[in-house]
Amino acid sequence: MGMLGVTGRVALAKTRTSSVDVTPNAVNWNDVVSSLSATTNTVTITGINTAINLSISYTGYSTGAFSVYKNGTEFDLTNDNPYTLSVSNNDQVYFFYNPQVESTVSVTVTNASDGNAVLDTFTMTAAQGGGGG
Repeated sequence: MGMLGVTGRVALAKTRTSSVDVTPNAVNWNDVVSSLSATTNTVTITGINTAINLSISYTGYSTGAFSVYKNGTEFDLTNDNPYTLSVSNNDQVYFFYNPQVESTVSVTVTNASDGNAVLDTFTMTAAQGGGGG
């Protein structure tokens, strides 16, 4: 008769190191041309597992309302250039521009938490008037 072999299994403990991911998935705010106020599409920030800082810089702004919205809350961009906005995974972000005279603002969004990597550039052209975002 043969001997039955006994198979022993050794469980190896896995060491899981959670790394911080500060690089979001690609984002794309659309260029906007409007006869009144201009509002971009809403972008959902995904692919990160910790809060990051977006640096929003712009050229071409002179007067009027210029804001970024995060999860429905407005943040005025007109007094700070660049403006820093903290975002977390699944935050929703869009931009609103309502100049007093027809003009174009060019916007660059960089990831200040990831070596100022450029996430997107876009333009918003609008005439005066048009109400809120």
